[in-house]
Amino acid sequence: TQTKYFSTEYTKKSRLVPGLSYSIIVHFSPDKWRYFFDSIHVHCKGEENLLVPVHAYPVIDDVRIPSHIRLPVVPLGQSSSHVIPLSCKCPIEFEFQVHCLKHHEAFTVQPLSGIIPANGKTQFTVTFTPHQYGTAEITLKLVISQFNSKPVICTLSACCSPYLRYWALSFILLVLNYHM
Repeated sequence: TQTKYFSTEYTKKSRLVPGLSYSIIVHFSPDKWRYFFDSIHVHCKGEENLLVPVHAYPVIDDVRIPSHIRLPVVPLGQSSSHVIPLSCKCPIEFEFQVHCLKHHEAFTVQPLSGIIPANGKTQFTVTFTPHQYGTAEITLKLVISQFNSKPVICTLSACCSPYLRYWALSFILLVLNYHM
């Protein structure tokens, strides 16, 4: 390596021939929160040498969103919301975007983009407001603006049942009759 931020450690046992390998430990010592780049130089016989790139950068390592979230049953004309928290434990802010892969008119997502503050938290909310009876589903993709980021896919499902009003009314009548 050529910078002070990276160093390598390995034990050279014998000559390295094709098909064999050495294990190399790369140590990283940053002085601030930013992107770092270096390369490991592997000296080969002759004039050609191999350059193995090494990258280091801050990331959000605590995004924990389940792949499926089931919202409670909702009466027609009512709403149910689910808050999805996003947090960052490093002193750098990250942008995020929520993309809808499978849309349904009964769902809204707010906000669709924003910033996760440094050492802070934010959230986005998925709201289900059914316009008809049945089951609905939406699939979202969360993208966080960081190097080598893998999107998080989450499917939310919800149901609107005509029996909810009947059950609620029956329960109210049962409670009223009990107290009389």
